Amino acid sequence: MSKKLRGYVSSTFINGNIIPQRVQNLVIRNYASLNNLEYFLSTAEYYMKECFMQLNGEIKNLSKLDGMVFYSVHQLPNSLTLAKELIISILDQGKELHFALEEKKICSKEDLAYIENFILAKSLCLKKLPMDVAKHMTSSIVWE
Repeated sequence: MSKKLRGYVSSTFINGNIIPQRVQNLVIRNYASLNNLEYFLSTAEYYMKECFMQLNGEIKNLSKLDGMVFYSVHQLPNSLTLAKELIISILDQGKELHFALEEKKICSKEDLAYIENFILAKSLCLKKLPMDVAKHMTSSIVWE
């Protein structure tokens, strides 16, 4: 039986770009199809900086699903601490987290190294960019 996953899309910048929600959903739908996953209609996040209200609501309502599939890992909070807390809150329920664009899944706390490395690398890259470029890449990086 295939796993049931709720999609998660954004209305705001993703890695410096506005990606239409229908495109995000197409990527998620394709990823689900290729990985034999049952895809449930995506939750769309509000259009506010570093807002995760819809996501937090979905995490509390995962009881009938096997996890979530994000369009991209770039949708995670820019703070490594907040990103890990969010992921652990999903994993602690025995659920999975998938990232369709990167074709990556997080099934256990051991998989968190990927996210940690990703967010730290992103932070380091943005520190090296001129501020006028970096501000378009992310809404607010928390330098930890």
